Amino acid sequence: MNIDISSTCGNQSRSILENFVRDLDLTFADDKLPIGDCGTTFRVHTSGAASAIDHFAVSHSLYDNIKEVKVIDSGINLSDHAPLLIDVKLPVSVKARTDRMPKQCCSKNMSFRWDQGDVLQYYMLSHELLNSISIPNYLLDNTEYMNVPKSIICRDVNMCYTNIVNALYTASCNCIPRKRHNFYKYWWDQELSALKENAIQSFNIWSAMGKPRTGAEFDSMRFDKLRYKRTIKAKEANVANQFSDSLNDALIQKNMDAFWNSWRSKFGKGQVSSAVDGCVMKKALLTSLQQYSVLYVYLIHLKNMISIALTLIVGLHSILQIETNIILLLSNLLRNVSDS
Repeated sequence: MNIDISSTCGNQSRSILENFVRDLDLTFADDKLPIGDCGTTFRVHTSGAASAIDHFAVSHSLYDNIKEVKVIDSGINLSDHAPLLIDVKLPVSVKARTDRMPKQCCSKNMSFRWDQGDVLQYYMLSHELLNSISIPNYLLDNTEYMNVPKSIICRDVNMCYTNIVNALYTASCNCIPRKRHNFYKYWWDQELSALKENAIQSFNIWSAMGKPRTGAEFDSMRFDKLRYKRTIKAKEANVANQFSDSLNDALIQKNMDAFWNSWRSKFGKGQVSSAVDGCVMKKALLTSLQQYSVLYVYLIHLKNMISIALTLIVGLHSILQIETNIILLLSNLLRNVSDS
């Protein structure tokens, strides 16, 4: 509800909102805000204007269960709007499900970020979990397994395999963050971290002073926040069409596996373009890709053949030089024999 109900301006909009709330037998929860908090959720730092334009309207039965209403305002919020939060305690009975994995672990859009995890801790935990797995002795002996039925062997092998996979997965979940591909900002650096810290500190000082709309604290808070916001936008624009250092290194070293692993870790697998040479249909696209693949393989083969041919030419040239030297040596020997 983007209406400042405490303002004397916009009486028509305020009346419409109040009538709507009254007709539905609702009540505003603004009085649940902390004492001294006027509920300002919109603030223009350039002009100093501020207003409370966001509100919660709830039923009378729900109103008694409200634990807290507060404005989430901090130095890292780059928007002019501050979110309004409501905490409600409801007597809801939720039946636990133990046969289902956590939603975060089941999400197909999440992947382990090994470049952001504690690999040493993973090694230690996985070592501990793998050592706790019990393996039948006959599986480690080349002769004992011959006396064990095949069904028992298959059962024990599958059990060991499952235990090993579960141990590695458990260690990964505990030590390696599982995030979406675009969760981490790979362009983030120490400069942005310092600007973020400055913005938080100046905001806290300004907030402790009662959030004045003028003065040195207000100007410092506004300046630090604006510089932080502009620097983020500038760095996003600068790296939009650039590769990271790891991608450049992989390209220079012609290590395509490392290149694509680094690319997918930051941008995801993505989708293959639906158009090649103007072809949009899947069948035409596959045909074009196959033609390019065949041409690429042919060029690589041709390059190898040329390299072999050059090597043979150099070898033949060396052989011809040796034969020429032998002929000259024989000629000198014959001349010496004839002279004697």
